[in-house]
Amino acid sequence: MTQLHEFFVDWFNATLEDSDAVFSRAEQAFHRDFSMVLPSGTTIDRGSVLGQIRAAHGSADHERPSKIEIVDLATHIDGADGALVSYEERQFAGDVLQNRRISSAYFVAASDAPSGVQWRRLHETLLSAD
Repeated sequence: MTQLHEFFVDWFNATLEDSDAVFSRAEQAFHRDFSMVLPSGTTIDRGSVLGQIRAAHGSADHERPSKIEIVDLATHIDGADGALVSYEERQFAGDVLQNRRISSAYFVAASDAPSGVQWRRLHETLLSAD
């Protein structure tokens, strides 16, 4: 799982404090021009993504905590300016699979970002549950 996905799990499960200092980890991970294509086909910007994440603090069911698995990670382009990767993301509530999605993400180098890169573009497509 990527560092950002680990942050999401901890954020949704409220194992992280809901504070500006803690949330800055997410803010630093997304490029100022970040955009995301949702499974519905709608494109949203960085502000919308961050607003949704911030509002979802503690949203996981405490009886069935959130989990995310990342599988089939592949790098398709790895250049000086950035990298294009794809992966399957599996989201769980406890041990129950909630959804699967295939994602393509473009990362750019950013020395001041927590993991040395920032998410620049993300495109997600839902997969069947099986």
